[in-house]
Amino acid sequence: IVNPNGETHSRLKENIKRSEQSAGAFLDFTKNYFTLLKENVKSADKYFHCKANFEAGNRGIYGEDAAEFLSNAHENTDIFFGDSKKDSVADQRANIFGREMARSKRYNSGQEACAIFRPKRGLDEKY
Repeated sequence: IVNPNGETHSRLKENIKRSEQSAGAFLDFTKNYFTLLKENVKSADKYFHCKANFEAGNRGIYGEDAAEFLSNAHENTDIFFGDSKKDSVADQRANIFGREMARSKRYNSGQEACAIFRPKRGLDEKY
């Protein structure tokens, strides 16, 4: 029996929240990655890095934690498979910027928050 106001109930709710935000962050990253591949606009890379991190970070603290983990894992893998250190550092700047903009609560969307990374041409306006 779980007391609705007790410690066990609170921990269960927190674990559910952690799972929902983390899973949502993974979906945010997956959606943005496949959109980048589909659109095939190389200059949009930093934009989608920022946007994925904004969307995941906007889910809450566990979404932000998952975004940081996924970003670090991605960049470490990219360096291992031949991407330059310079590109990885630039990607991480976009990742961090996206999470900071989510934390700031100044923007309503990743598109708005990450506009500085958006390429001038080639990317459909719906993104």
